[in-house]
Amino acid sequence: ITVEAADFAIDLFDAAGNTFIYSPIGLPRQGSAVRLALPVVLRDLGKDPGIFPGDVIITNDPYACTLHIVDLQAVKPIYYKGELVLWIGVGIHKVDMGGMSPGISIRATNAYQEGMIIPPVKIIEQGRLRKEIVNLYMANVRARHSQELDLRGQIAAVQSLDRRLQEVIGWCGLETFKAIMADLQDISERVVRRRLATVPDGVYEFTDYLDHDGQTPEIHTFKCRVEVEGDSARIDFTGTDPQSPGAANGSIACTDGAVHAGILTMLAHDLPPNEGCFKPFQITTPEASMVYTKHPAPCGAGATESGFRAQTVLLGALIKAFAAGSEELRRDAVSAEWGGSFVWVEPSGTGRDGREYATLLLDLNGMGGGGRVTGDGLGCSAMHTTVGAQIQNVETIERDLPILYLKRSYRVDCPGAGRNRGGPGIEMFLTPHDTDRVHFEVFHSRRYPPSWGAFGGGPGAAAWVKIKRATRLAEQLREQVPSFTEVEGEEEVLPQKTFFYAHPGDVMLFTSPGGGGYGDPLERDPARVREDVADEYVSAESARRLYGVVLSSATGEVDRTATEALRARMRLERLSRARSGADGGADAGTVAAPGAGLD
Repeated sequence: ITVEAADFAIDLFDAAGNTFIYSPIGLPRQGSAVRLALPVVLRDLGKDPGIFPGDVIITNDPYACTLHIVDLQAVKPIYYKGELVLWIGVGIHKVDMGGMSPGISIRATNAYQEGMIIPPVKIIEQGRLRKEIVNLYMANVRARHSQELDLRGQIAAVQSLDRRLQEVIGWCGLETFKAIMADLQDISERVVRRRLATVPDGVYEFTDYLDHDGQTPEIHTFKCRVEVEGDSARIDFTGTDPQSPGAANGSIACTDGAVHAGILTMLAHDLPPNEGCFKPFQITTPEASMVYTKHPAPCGAGATESGFRAQTVLLGALIKAFAAGSEELRRDAVSAEWGGSFVWVEPSGTGRDGREYATLLLDLNGMGGGGRVTGDGLGCSAMHTTVGAQIQNVETIERDLPILYLKRSYRVDCPGAGRNRGGPGIEMFLTPHDTDRVHFEVFHSRRYPPSWGAFGGGPGAAAWVKIKRATRLAEQLREQVPSFTEVEGEEEVLPQKTFFYAHPGDVMLFTSPGGGGYGDPLERDPARVREDVADEYVSAESARRLYGVVLSSATGEVDRTATEALRARMRLERLSRARSGADGGADAGTVAAPGAGLD
C-alpha cells in the first residue's frame, strides 16, 4: 500500500503548527490529519513527560486526528541549535490494526471492534527506540512481517527528513529559513484571497447522499453551505445527518482533509500548498454527525464513505460559487463530480509462503473524472483528496497474493453524458488462484445516486460488485480468457457493504463509478461522439439515446440528417416534459440523481 499505491503523506509544519508543506505526493489529506495531531500531541505529552530533540511520536486516534483507525501518524519535532523550528509528519495507511476483521470491518458497530487505538505515545524517546512500544504494536496486528517493514520505513522517513532539513537550515541560515516559511504562506494566502474575491458575495449550497452505512438501508443526507464575503468564506456542514450505527461515519480529519484538498485543487493548484491557502476559510462541522464522529461510534470506513461525501457536497457548493467568479476560476475549477466513491477491496488470508497477509487493492481508486469546462473528464482518475494515490501493478499483486487478474481496463459505455463527457471508471475481473480461499471485505457507495453532472450534464455510471460462484473458469481458460458475461454461472449482485469468502472457480467483477458530464449532451459535437464510439468509450446505442447521434451501421460515420432530426425531436420532448412538470426538465435519456446535481 505504501510503496506500490502511495497511500501515505509527508508534511512539514512550522513551530506553531501551521502547514508549511502540504504533502504534494501520496495521499494529500493525510496532511490535514497531522495538522490536527499536533495540538493533541502537545496536550498529551507537552508538559509530562515533555517533548525533546530526538523524539518520534505516533498516534492513530480517528476521534482526534486521523482519517481512520488504520492510518498511523508519526510526528517529529525538528530542533536547530536548541530551538524548535518545525515539525515533520509522516502518515501511512497500515494494512491492519487488529479489529474484528482484517483491515477495515464494515460490520463494526462500535470503536472497540475496529481495532487498537493508539493515543500519542513516544516510539523513539530522545533517540532511543522503545522496543516495548514496537512489541505492543506488533502483538496486536495481522500481517506482522509487512507491518514491521512499514513501521521501520516510517521511522526511517522522519529520521532522514530530520537530517536533510538540518542540512538545509544550516545552508541557508535559521532566520532565512523561518522567513521563507512565513513568506510562502503569505504568498499563497494573498493569491487565494484575490481569486476568492472574484466570486459574488452570497450563499452557495449543495446536498448529496450516502446510500448505505453498513448496518441500515437508510439513505443519509450530507449538506454544505458556503457563504462568501469579500475575500473570505465560511464553510458549514450543518444539516448533515447525525452519526449512524455503521462504520461509514467520517472523522473530523476526513472532513478537514476534504476541505483542504478541495481548496488546493480548485483554488491553489499552482501555489505552494500551505496554511496560507486555508486561512481565508472558516470551517463549521457539527459534532456527533457523519462528518465528525464521536467515540464510540465506528468510523473505520469513513475515509472513503462519509469522507468522500463531505468532499462532494463541498465541491458542489464551491462549483456553484466559482461558476459565478472569474474566467480563471471557471476554467480551472468548474466541473461535474469526479467519481465520488472508492470501491474498497480488501483481501486477506494465508499466502503461498504460509504467511498471513492483509492488504488493500487500490485499483478502484481509478474513478472517472468529471466533465470540465475545458474538456472531457479524465479516465481512471480519483477524488480530489486522493490525487496522489497510485494503482498497484497487476504483476506485483499476483506475485504477492493468491489472486489472478483476468482483466483490468476502462469501463465501456460509462455514461456521464454531456457537452464534455465524464471520464470512465475502471473494471477488474478477479479469481482466487493457488489457494483454498480468500476473504474479502468490500464496501462502496455511488450505486444510488450516481455521480452528479453539472449544468445539464448527465450522471456517471454507478459502482457495482458482482460474483459468479463455482464456475467452469479453468476449462474456459484453456481456450481463451472469457469476459465476465461469458463465464458460465449465475450472476449475483453483492450489496454495497459486504464481506465474503471466494474460492477457486469463483469470479468477481468490481467496477468503479464514472464521472458526471458537463453541459447539454445534445450540444456535443457529433464527430466527437463518433470518436467515442470508435474508442469504445460509448456504445452506438448510447450515442443515439444520450447524445441524439445516429451512426451509419455500414460505415460508422455520422448520419447528419438523421442526427439533426433526432436531436430536434429530443429537444421538443424535453420541452414538453418540462412544461408538464413530468421530470423537472431532466435531459432526455439520462437519469437524474434525486436532489443532486448542478443546474
